[in-house]
Parts: sequence; structure tokens; C-alpha cells
Amino acid sequence: EVEVLAHHFSTARLPDRAADYLERAAEHALRLHAFDTASRHLARAAVALDEIGASAERRYSVAALREEILNTLARREQQEEALAEMERSAAADQASEVRRRRAIWLAHLDRFEEAGEQAGEAVDLARRDGDGGRVVAALTAAGMIACYAGRAADGVALLEEAAQFRGADRRQQADARSALGHNLLDLQRFDEAESQFLAALALFGEIGEARGQADVLGMLATLRMERGEPDLAADDYERAIEISRSIGWRSGEAVFLMNLGILEAIRSRIGAARDAFESAAEIYAAMDNGRGRAMVLANAAWLNHQYLGMHEQAKSDAEEALALYRSMDEIRGEAQCTATIGSIAAWEGRLDDGQHWLEHAIAAAAEAEDHWLRAQIQRLLGQ
Repeated sequence: EVEVLAHHFSTARLPDRAADYLERAAEHALRLHAFDTASRHLARAAVALDEIGASAERRYSVAALREEILNTLARREQQEEALAEMERSAAADQASEVRRRRAIWLAHLDRFEEAGEQAGEAVDLARRDGDGGRVVAALTAAGMIACYAGRAADGVALLEEAAQFRGADRRQQADARSALGHNLLDLQRFDEAESQFLAALALFGEIGEARGQADVLGMLATLRMERGEPDLAADDYERAIEISRSIGWRSGEAVFLMNLGILEAIRSRIGAARDAFESAAEIYAAMDNGRGRAMVLANAAWLNHQYLGMHEQAKSDAEEALALYRSMDEIRGEAQCTATIGSIAAWEGRLDDGQHWLEHAIAAAAEAEDHWLRAQIQRLLGQ
């Protein structure tokens, strides 16, 4: 009913009433996990609010909710628009939250240096305002960005401070413990990471945060895969996929399917691996997500080369992914693809070509500030 009324008032050119019902329609859509629908309603509400000269507080509230949804949908261009609206309408004590969200957006684009600067500003502003909850949220973002940039040890220090900080609510505690577990996992401190993940999973369960539960289950699965527990890992990935489907978190579902495909290939379950990769590719295609398709192709290339012996297919997938990453100026993805191409060349006996590609991959990983990936490629070059 609220959607019908929202449409009625929009058509009747009554923007004040339209804005009210569009916001209600967005809230209704969110309760049904219809993120795309909610995003569309909020975009129309923002236009209506501009028409009536609504308060900055109300415009910020709509922009912030829309930005959160667009982050879930991985729609980075639209997310940038929502961030810009948040910046325009933010009050002084909301500046820290805007910086934190922009830092996360930048990290998703692999712009880690800028992301780290924004996160650092978010921490400083939150401390200045004496807002304990926002300090924890900003420290959590800064710690995760350090992890993404390959500086897991730095990330752990920030996240341990966040996890121990008083004044955080249960959502912030869960986010901090999940992020800390992620960084500990990167450092291969498996038992400590598992403890943090389980604590985060319990906290997310207490507050009914399904997306947080799925995210933690995905990381638990990765931990168990690296610890040599493939059956437990597969169970966790399946649970993460099921939860993601139930709430319409398509980008999360695709990532977990891709990781499950990697696990199935390692277990020599080739048919299951292909099914998982094809399902992930279908989701990214439906989302018109070029970055996601590139990720699937890049990982499929690695699997085909390293585990399945399908080197020609691997080369084809890696070259297609490389073209996609270059079209997006995605330097980290370029490093991953050129490393696979170099490894294939070396396997084929073209050692000079292999060295050329691997050296290019190392330089690209260094430019992307991904120290972990750079170390992995250097290991390949040493072989």
C-alpha cells in the first residue's frame, strides 16, 4: 500500500507527501530484503526532498541509508553519489561517519592509500567529538583497510584497540571482532582468529544481523580451509550462501560461491567446482558487475592452471579478466592475472616470457600496495 501511495503522490506532483511515502516504501522493502527496490525508492525520495527544501538532517538520513544499501549491492558509482549527498548535508558531529564510509568505498576500489587517510581522519574526528561508538567504527574501518592493503599486523593493532574500547554497541563490537579475526587469519594465527569469528557470529546472531552472520561464516570457512578442514569449510560456505540468498545479498552469495568453487577444486570435485563458478558468474552477469565477472575469470584461470591442468582455458580466462581489469584501471586484478599468465608461460617452457609477466605482476602488486599478493608472486618467480 505504501508503494501505491508513493507512486500516487509522485505522479500528482506533491513532493512533500511523495517523500514521506517513498521513505516508508523503502523501509518496507528493506524488511523484505528487497535492496534494489529500497534503493530506487530512496533515490526518488532524495529528489523530492530537494524539491521541498527539506532539512539537512532529513536529507542526510535518506542519503546515509541509501549509501548503506548501495554498498551492500556493490554499486560503487551510485554509492559515490550518495556519499556526496551525505557530505553536503552532514552536521559537524557526522563528519567522522562520512569519512569512515568514504574510506570503505575507496577500499572497495583498491585505493588503499586514500582509504587509509580517510579512515585516519574518521578516527581523529570521532576522538575529538568524544563519541566512543564512532571511534570503534572508525578504528574497525582503518584496521580492515590495513588488512586489504596487505598490512595485517598494523590492522591487528588497530582492531585490538577497537575490540577493547568501551562505549561500543553490540553491532560495533561484532564488526570489530569480525575484522580482527580477518586480520589474524591473514597472519595465520588461526586459533585466535577462530575465537574472534565465533564471538562475532554470536553477537550478530543476538542482534539478528543476517548479513554479518553470512560474512563471518564465509571467513570461518576460509580459516577452516587453510587449516586443513575442508568438510567444515564447505558446511560454512553453504550456510553463508543460504543466508545470503534468504536476504537477497547477491554480491555476497557470488563471493561465497566463488570461494566454494575454489574449495571444491582443491578437493578434486571438478563438477561441483564448475557449478559454483558458473553460478557466481551468472549472478555477476545479472548484476551487470564487470568487476565481479573479472574476479570469477581470474580465479577460474588460477584453478584451471594450478589444479586442473587446463592451461589453454586458464590462459584464455586470465587474458579476458586482464582486459576487464585494465578497462577499470584495476591494478590489483591486473597483478593477479599477469601472475597467472606468467606462470603458464613458465610451465610451457617460455621462461623469458614467464619472467617478464611475473616481474610485471610484482610491480603491479607493489603499485596496488598489496604486500601479500606481491610476496606470493615473488615466490612464483623464485620457482
